[in-house]
Amino acid sequence: MRIESSLEAEANFPKFSPVQPRVVAAWDAFLRELWNSDGSADRAAAALYASEKALVAGEAHDSETYRGFLDQLREYAPVSPATPEERYRAVVETVRYLLRQVRARPAQPFLDDSLAAALRPIGRLHAGTLTSEVCAALYDYHRGAWTPYLTRAQRQKVQQALATALASLPPDEMEFFWENLHNGNALMRGALRLGLEWLTSDHAVPHLLCGLDRTEDSDTRCALVDNLARIGDPRALPYLYALRLTMAVSDWPLARRISTAIGVIEHLNRGRTQRSLLRPADAPPLDPAVMLRPASGADTAPATLLRSSEPIAPARGKSADY
Repeated sequence: MRIESSLEAEANFPKFSPVQPRVVAAWDAFLRELWNSDGSADRAAAALYASEKALVAGEAHDSETYRGFLDQLREYAPVSPATPEERYRAVVETVRYLLRQVRARPAQPFLDDSLAAALRPIGRLHAGTLTSEVCAALYDYHRGAWTPYLTRAQRQKVQQALATALASLPPDEMEFFWENLHNGNALMRGALRLGLEWLTSDHAVPHLLCGLDRTEDSDTRCALVDNLARIGDPRALPYLYALRLTMAVSDWPLARRISTAIGVIEHLNRGRTQRSLLRPADAPPLDPAVMLRPASGADTAPATLLRSSEPIAPARGKSADY
């Protein structure tokens, strides 16, 4: 069953694209369990749909969400597909279907919670093939399809869920997003530019750098450079240095904007090396077992992290007792 979409061009959206083998390998042990008849299926569904807070607290027990996902998955594929790639595809297509169901019923109660849950598996599965679905949800939000049914707090939650989903997509698989920033449909173009404004988290840096490579439009590039300046991540500096040299002759307004962004980033990171040392440099790990492991299971005791491995000997002639 295909739900009718509110997005005019959705009939031409890419339906499925090849996925990186390492993503499939990382998730396959969990995906196999989705076809089990015991409680392991619910646990595997929780790895996809539960909120980060619920996973950390060990309270991922939203049985209605999991049961709806599992029922739809087994309708799509009654038995576990034979290969990891086919299992991954079955799960991704089920995630696509359920997200469209949420979008098709804007008046449903707790739309903000339902949409946030429906978007979570996209980043966890590194499902770049669902970029078009995130763009369609952005379109619905921008054109006001949900506005009459949401409070201000709920709209803010929906905005956060969409921004998180967009930043969790694989940067090199967002071609649909970059191409449609210049779509002939003004509403579609406005929706994706709104999404571009939301790419301001640390994990969005690779997406913004990839966008600078993928688009030739000067206004879009200026917006990307401005976002990098707001984030202030020093990882962007080598690319910006090189791009400034390239643009110095062909697009001097952009080169000036890049110079301003470089100055801001350098200022924010001057004398603040601890900022980059204490922040994870990469997106969450692919391996679900690592991503979902509680902090208490870490290999290194927190008390030893900031302590020297060897005691410091007292200076000659001084007592070790103080």
